[in-house]
Amino acid sequence: MVPEAGIPFNSIINFRTHPDPDLDDHYFVEILRGIGEALGESPFTLLVNANGPQVVGEILLAPSSKQIEHASRMNVPLTFVHATSQKYTWVDLNNEQAAYDAVSHLQCGRHERVALINGKLEMANSQSRLQGYRKALEARGLPFDDALVENGRFSVAGGRQAMARLLKLKAPPTAVFTSNDQMAIGALQTPARNRTQNAPGCRPRGFR
Repeated sequence: MVPEAGIPFNSIINFRTHPDPDLDDHYFVEILRGIGEALGESPFTLLVNANGPQVVGEILLAPSSKQIEHASRMNVPLTFVHATSQKYTWVDLNNEQAAYDAVSHLQCGRHERVALINGKLEMANSQSRLQGYRKALEARGLPFDDALVENGRFSVAGGRQAMARLLKLKAPPTAVFTSNDQMAIGALQTPARNRTQNAPGCRPRGFR
């Protein structure tokens, strides 16, 4: 959003994302729309990944520890989305429990080789979802296998590439949990002939 005439530049609320975000992703669009609606007729202007002394507040999306450290030095109010904090306000869901429930659901369908296509590990929500995945395995007495965990970087292309790597394993998974919908779409785009030949019963499941 571009500041309108008459709105001072010292009234900018900055929405900070992880590096190289896909701002056409419905995930970003929904969050930005909600923030815009909340700002309403306030004097604040919303910008994305802005810098400088004009910023009077920051909303950080799934921030890394480095981003949190940098933002805390700005001496402006901070709010985290998809991260928790004892010092700043935050909005999040229980990523660990959600991942645990999703993987447990697949295991109840008698899937014992459940793979994980996770997002960027520098982001707190990815770490929590990995922890939930591991706890679901532990609850069923199943070993953790590094070969069944792939990084899809939260993108459609990343999910497609991760799924292709999983299907090349000598013992491919029978089900796959992806930690966002974009990666699930990518996983489903893997050529059907590969899924049929290498893992005939492989079932992808998204985060929602």
